[in-house]
Amino acid sequence: MRNIPAIYLVLLFILLIGASSCAQLTSFQTGRTLGKGQTEITPSVSLLGVVDNPAVSSELGSFVLPFGDISLQHGISERFDLGLKVSTGLNAQLSGKYQFVGDKQSKSALSLGAGLSYQLAGEELVLRYHLPLYYSLHFSEKSAFYATPRYMLQQVRNDDNFHFLGLTAGYMHSFNDRLDLGTEFGLHRPFNAGNASENLMLLGVGLKYRFRKK
Repeated sequence: MRNIPAIYLVLLFILLIGASSCAQLTSFQTGRTLGKGQTEITPSVSLLGVVDNPAVSSELGSFVLPFGDISLQHGISERFDLGLKVSTGLNAQLSGKYQFVGDKQSKSALSLGAGLSYQLAGEELVLRYHLPLYYSLHFSEKSAFYATPRYMLQQVRNDDNFHFLGLTAGYMHSFNDRLDLGTEFGLHRPFNAGNASENLMLLGVGLKYRFRKK
């Protein structure tokens, strides 16, 4: 019986590392791109809830873990952004975003994204390929609803691959032309060879700051 708490701590540590890696499922982006020469930084904190996990539900049940990430976006052109994101899971993601519907004044905007993230989990190399779609509806210059459906493929060396399907949606409030506050909720479902595992639920808040152009 004395070994049970230690086993639980080991399980929680492993789950924390795995959960933190899912920080790359956050969005905090609308369908609009930044514009050429504009740079934006977004620190965020979130909670990850894991439910219906058959591997641990009999022992630990559902659980919630905190994580954080920070992203940097730069406008390469008026319609294309290049981004870098790092998280508390010690992984990094390089991404691109191209706006093909609307512009910076449109009420509706739609962009296609693509990204590659890298993580070294112990001796295992983990690669994740992201394909998000960024949509937003702008009620005014100060408020917008956004939604990010996403497909992600996770490849682990010497292990099985996982697919992720899900959606993140949120509300973005602009205080001025340089500072925004976003709140979002996400639900993603990983599956492997047709067998789904746990549900991943995200709840987070992020602060976006745009630097002045030189």
